[in-house]
Amino acid sequence: MTDPEEFILDHFPKDDEWQLVENTYTMEEYEKWAKFYKHFFNLQFGMDNRNRNGLILSDDGKIEIVLSTHMPVQIDSKIEFVEDGKASVLSNYSFKYVKEKSAVFLARLPNAGEYIMNLYASKLNNDSKKSYDAIARYKVKSTAPFPDLKPFPKTFTSWLPGYVLYEPVDGVLLQEKTYKFCIRAFDVVEMHISATGGKWTALTETRKGLWEGDVTFDDNVAEATVVVKVEGQTSTTYSGILKYEVKK
Repeated sequence: MTDPEEFILDHFPKDDEWQLVENTYTMEEYEKWAKFYKHFFNLQFGMDNRNRNGLILSDDGKIEIVLSTHMPVQIDSKIEFVEDGKASVLSNYSFKYVKEKSAVFLARLPNAGEYIMNLYASKLNNDSKKSYDAIARYKVKSTAPFPDLKPFPKTFTSWLPGYVLYEPVDGVLLQEKTYKFCIRAFDVVEMHISATGGKWTALTETRKGLWEGDVTFDDNVAEATVVVKVEGQTSTTYSGILKYEVKK
């Protein structure tokens, strides 16, 4: 009793009549689709023609994949650069967040050539040891090198569904430069930027769930971590949600 629009993603009948869809597809179209795994459907992700195409072309070194969600999920992603037939993971060059009823997957492509974008998800739970299942796989091609593209900040397990990073999205920041931080995180009572050397800068909740503030990093700072204290937390310790590298 699988929906024919879902079933055809993995089973293509020889006889078009048995596609059982309103508008039938050709084998050429079928072979260009992304690879979707069973957990894509088990976790009730939405499908449209933009998501279906398995080859994504980028002329600016950036990609964004948005999937609709119909149940609470947690997500992850991985971007791999393919060279001489071998795929190598680019650390922190992919980023993700869940916002309202959408799962957003971002990637940056510093080199020209071919990439593989793997998407993962699981049901939302409070277990700190999160496990994910593969939901989809795309091929990506970047038409030109973009060596100035910086990686995203590193996320920790405390980066929860519903948290959204607006700025700064570059994971490498500069010393003696002022940055505006803007992060959406509900059920948080405090948010600070903790820099190496022990200096903390508090962000302000300017609107419900929206934390903002300007931060300048001294010339001795090498790393900066965004830390939070969540509502109802009795411990005095803070949880790191993002980590930035700071350079001269």
